[in-house]
Amino acid sequence: MTIASDQPETPSETTSLLSGHNESPVQPKSVTRRAQRVLFLACLIAVTVDIGNYISVAPQLQIYELNICQRLHPEVFDSTPGRGLPSVSPSACKAADVQGELALLKGWMSTFDQLPSIVLALPYGLMADRVGRIPVLFLSLAGAVLEEMAIRVIGNSNAYFILSASILLSEIVAVPLSAWMMSSNAWIPWMLGLACEISSLFAILWLPETKPAPSINTVNDVQPETAGHSKRSSAFTWASVVHFARSQIAQLHEFICEYPSALVISIAFFFSSYGIEAVPFMLQYVSKRFSWSLAEASLLICVKGIINCFALMLVLPIATKILDRYLSPVQRDIRMALGCACLLMAAFVFMCVASHPAVFVVGVALVAFGGGFYAALRSVGSALVGPSHVGLLNTTITLTQGAGLMISGPLLAGLFRAGMAWEGVWMGLPWMAGVILFAATILTVYCLQVQG
Repeated sequence: MTIASDQPETPSETTSLLSGHNESPVQPKSVTRRAQRVLFLACLIAVTVDIGNYISVAPQLQIYELNICQRLHPEVFDSTPGRGLPSVSPSACKAADVQGELALLKGWMSTFDQLPSIVLALPYGLMADRVGRIPVLFLSLAGAVLEEMAIRVIGNSNAYFILSASILLSEIVAVPLSAWMMSSNAWIPWMLGLACEISSLFAILWLPETKPAPSINTVNDVQPETAGHSKRSSAFTWASVVHFARSQIAQLHEFICEYPSALVISIAFFFSSYGIEAVPFMLQYVSKRFSWSLAEASLLICVKGIINCFALMLVLPIATKILDRYLSPVQRDIRMALGCACLLMAAFVFMCVASHPAVFVVGVALVAFGGGFYAALRSVGSALVGPSHVGLLNTTITLTQGAGLMISGPLLAGLFRAGMAWEGVWMGLPWMAGVILFAATILTVYCLQVQG
C-alpha cells in the first residue's frame, strides 16, 4: 500500500502540462502584490483628490462670498487697489443679505452636484462591466476636474477603513495648509486644489484593470453578433442601458420585498444625510455667528479630522471588543449605530445652543466621535442581507442618501436665512432641524433592532 506524499511531484518527461482537478490551487505571490498595489494606488488617488477638495473648501467659499458682497455692496470695495478682491472679507460681507445669498448658492450647488451621481449610476455601472473599471474611473475624475476648472474660470472591510483613514489624513493636512495660504491670497489654495485633482488622473495610469475576463462561451457568442451587427453598436448600447436599468429596478423591488430591513436602513440613511451636508455648512455658520474669518473657521475641519482619527483608531476598537463579549456581531453593530446616532444628535444640540465658540467646538468633537454611524449601519445591512445582496443594498442606500442630500442643501440654506432674519437663538435653526432628523434616525434604527 502506497501512502501519498504531501510533497509536490518532481517534474519529469511524463509529467502532464495541465494540472489535474485534485491538485490544490496555489495562490501566487503576484496576486497578493497586485492587490496591495491596487490598494496603495487607490489610497494615493483618494488622498490626492481629497487634499485637492479640502484645500479648496474655505478659499472657494471666501471667493464666492467676496463676489456676492462686491455685487451687493460695491461701495465697500472702492478703496481696494484695482477694485479687486481683498485677501480678507470685510465686515460688510457678513451681513444677512450676503450670507443668505451665499447659503442659497451653496445649497443649490449641493443639490445639482447629486444629480449626476443618481442619473449616471446605472450607465456608468454598465460601462464599467463592458469597457473596464479604469476608463470609467478616469472619466469620472476628468469630469470632476472639468467641473472645478469651470467654476474657477467663471468665478475668476480593511480596504475601506484604510481609504477612510486616507480621507482623514487629507482633512488634517490640507486644511491648515489652506488656511495658511489664504492669509495672502484665496486663489492660491484654490488653484493648488485643482492641481492636486489633475495629478490624481495620472495615478490611474498605473492601476491594473479589475474587470473580470469574459468566459470562452461568452466570447464565442458575442463575436458573431459583433461581426454581423457592427453598424448597430450605438443602438445596442442604448438598449443595453435601458435593459440594465429595468433589470436593476426589478431587482431592487424584489430585494426590498425579500429584505424589509434594507428599506429600514435606507430610510435611516435618508434622515441622517442631513448631517453629511450640515458639517461643511458649519464654516459659513461659524464665520457669521462668531465673526471668524473663513480661514479660521476651516480649522474646525482639521479638529474634527484629528478627533475622528482618534475615535477610529482607539475608541471604536475598544468599544467593539467590549460589546463582542455580550452581543452578536449584528446586535453589536446596531448598538454602535444607535450610540453614534445619539452622539450626533447631542452634537447638533450643542451647536444649536452655542453662544460661545468653545461650546460649538464641543459639538464638533461629538460629530467626530459619532462619525462611525454610517459605517456601523452599513455593516448591519451587509450582515442582514448576506454577501450576495450587498451590491443591491449599496445601490439602495446610494439612491436614498442621494435623494436626502439633494433636499438637505436647499433646506439648510432656507433655515439659515430664516435664522438670520429672526436673530437670537433662532440662528441655530439649521442645527435644530438636525436634532429632529437624527431623533427620527434613532427611532428608525431602533425599529430595526426590534425587527431583528
